[in-house]
Amino acid sequence: MIFDLQAKHKKPADLMPLLAKRNAHAEAAGKVKQKDLKAPPHHMAVICDAMGIFGNALLGNDDDSKEFYKETCGAVQFPANKILKLDKEPDTKWVNSITGICKAHFDFVMGNFAAQLEWKGSADVNLADALSKGVQSAPAQQVQAPAPEVKKAAPAGPKKPVKREPSKQKQGRVWNFADYDGVNITNEGEELVDKSLAHAYYSCKNMEIIIKGKLKSVNLEGCQKVTIWVDKLISEINLMNCKVVKIFAQEQVPTCTVENCSEINLMLNHKTKGCKLYTTCARAMWVQWPKDGADDTDYDQVNWHR
Repeated sequence: MIFDLQAKHKKPADLMPLLAKRNAHAEAAGKVKQKDLKAPPHHMAVICDAMGIFGNALLGNDDDSKEFYKETCGAVQFPANKILKLDKEPDTKWVNSITGICKAHFDFVMGNFAAQLEWKGSADVNLADALSKGVQSAPAQQVQAPAPEVKKAAPAGPKKPVKREPSKQKQGRVWNFADYDGVNITNEGEELVDKSLAHAYYSCKNMEIIIKGKLKSVNLEGCQKVTIWVDKLISEINLMNCKVVKIFAQEQVPTCTVENCSEINLMLNHKTKGCKLYTTCARAMWVQWPKDGADDTDYDQVNWHR
């Protein structure tokens, strides 16, 4: 269905509807993982990490994106190996089925990396409407005439990576920000920041995000080299498949969840040092908070725990 859309239409400015169902399942799994103490932790880690594999629609067509996708897929095997060590047949069958699906999807994406990101048509499309209605295939009796044989042109050089245009769109009670690169943004005001709203940032790079006010939650996925300042959150800030992110928790951040990320720095102060941190497959994770009585505004390493 997705390839049918790509063949008929030009690339939409907003690709987030492609991930709407996946994001809903990921959010539901994350809640179970955090709140249901009876849920097997390694099984839940496999499910949560596997969600990242199906975010390939937002990848860029470059070597960094390929490497990032490889790391994302490889992270699933870490909790999977812990399940295999249990040597219990039902668990082994379950985890092998999950990793088998992940490997098949990974092999397809890597084998068709540029093609699966390409939109070849000329018509505009509303992705949300098209995905909800489904794509109707052409009637069986309609057969296209064979194209005349033409001489093959000389092989073209490698295509330059296409830079995606940044997009901002509200879906329900969530503001989605995608593909910002090198552009700092400040979100404030009742329309963008309210305790009933959530923010989600996808594939944002080389930037600073400042959020002024109270939000329900913040989610970052596939982001690199991002600094984010958060005033108040009711529930959590969640990071998935991110690299080199620095979080400044200013007044209220109850929970921080980090999954399959590397080089994450969580900066807490006297008001937020009670933040609970949950990690899965996190590499190079630092948490800093001020010593008792120390100034928590200068971030002087001498007066901070790390």
